[in-house]
Amino acid sequence: MVVSAGIVVTGAAVVVGAGAMASLAVANLHAVPDGLDDDTAVFTEPLAAALEITRQVALGAGDRVLVAGDGKLGQLIARHPDFDPAVRQLLIALENAMQAKVLYARPEQEYWFEEGCHILEVANHRDDPQVSIARARLEPGMITQWHSLHRTWERYLIVAGTGIAEIGDLEPARVGPGDVVCIPPDTRQRIRNVGGGELVFYAICSPRFTPACYRAHSP
Repeated sequence: MVVSAGIVVTGAAVVVGAGAMASLAVANLHAVPDGLDDDTAVFTEPLAAALEITRQVALGAGDRVLVAGDGKLGQLIARHPDFDPAVRQLLIALENAMQAKVLYARPEQEYWFEEGCHILEVANHRDDPQVSIARARLEPGMITQWHSLHRTWERYLIVAGTGIAEIGDLEPARVGPGDVVCIPPDTRQRIRNVGGGELVFYAICSPRFTPACYRAHSP
């Protein structure tokens, strides 16, 4: 199994000589999702092979098993995700990155954030560390506090209302539905609702937002 240029190659391949070309079945080529790093992607095929063993042989609690060989495959078979937390986390990362899914918004989970707005975390999980998405809701006349995100890019996608965004050294900018505000890491920012209704936008952070990256600033 090889990971090269964002492609996982599974199955056997024989290459003879420097620069030789090899023919591979299209079914053996799998694109690596952007959110999955190569260090994790290389375990796709060996971990699948290790898990296949437990599907082929019925094992129960307390059974004694001999694993012949201490290579990567043998190590993964011995460190089954049911017993090894590190392998379990690796499996979760692979499954979440490789499978299509729908993340449903849960309005009842919205909360008030100290920044001065209501927040609903739509997608923010450690198994998807590359990005987080949160819906922010700002009431008329309200303004968020000055803050920045340490080592984290942020983008506001405005979906409703009218606001004035203040970002770093830029002049204050009037924004409305469909506009995107791009905020580099460690850049002072705040936004004011200047419309008659709620200002609603999605805050998209990369890597994902965590409380540790939040920096409050004095006025």
